[in-house]
Amino acid sequence: DKEKERRAKRAANAPPEGWFQLKTNTSVYVTGLPDDCDAEEIKGVFSKCGVIKIDPDQDAPRIKLYQDKTTGAFKGDALVTYLKEPSVQLACTILDGAEFRPNTGTAMGVTEAQFEMKGDYVAKKRGGSKKRKAAILAKQEAALNWGGFDDTKDRKKTTVILKRMFTLDEMFADPQFRTELEEDVTAEARKFGVLDKVKVFTTNPEGAVSVRFKDGDVAGACAAAMRGRWFGGQQIEAVMWDGVTNYAKQGAGESETVAEQEARLDKFGKELEDSEDHEAGAEDPDGEDAMAA
Repeated sequence: DKEKERRAKRAANAPPEGWFQLKTNTSVYVTGLPDDCDAEEIKGVFSKCGVIKIDPDQDAPRIKLYQDKTTGAFKGDALVTYLKEPSVQLACTILDGAEFRPNTGTAMGVTEAQFEMKGDYVAKKRGGSKKRKAAILAKQEAALNWGGFDDTKDRKKTTVILKRMFTLDEMFADPQFRTELEEDVTAEARKFGVLDKVKVFTTNPEGAVSVRFKDGDVAGACAAAMRGRWFGGQQIEAVMWDGVTNYAKQGAGESETVAEQEARLDKFGKELEDSEDHEAGAEDPDGEDAMAA
């Protein structure tokens, strides 16, 4: 019975006859686009989620605008093809339901593309110089920074700094706070793409947390989405790492040794404990000792 249920579910979710999905699909299908937009504007929006593939024959982004067969007018639908597969999931996560243009009130629909087989497949003959095509493909690979992967060795492009994620009082009042904060940030960051590392700078006075991704486009999307959001009663400041600032050192003197830093943190922790003890033993509005109640 369970096997029959599974088969029925697969059949219900199967695409219409004649439609199929590629083993490696790098395209998204977009609906709800303005009538007056063009491929260049679409490229500007969808490049936030990855490198858009270049058609070597046309030397142009692989973006197809669908037109009405009768009138030839743009229908508001498009096919956008990325260079790498992870960009598809990122675009569906970040851009589906978002506005193509700010403050228009019209949301886009972004889904993984499916393709329809029409008749027998006939390979297209592609013209153009091989050297010219090679140059175009080389330029496209360079857009990925190295080796043809959606990744980068430049950590400035893959690391997001989130500020105002905590206060020092919060950090040192609860021994589990750092671990719980790191878990919360990790869970949220993974929604954007493949994560490399999350680090909470426990002594940073700005409440800084670094989030490093495998891909620079994913990092940029994370920074844009997190900027201005509220967390723990504070508005987050999200920026790309400048490659210079050492957030682990901030809050300590430039010449402070490790031993001096530990002593300063111990002192700070003791001050917090003393403060809590004082608050717990404070008099209530009726003038009685709260601890004796």
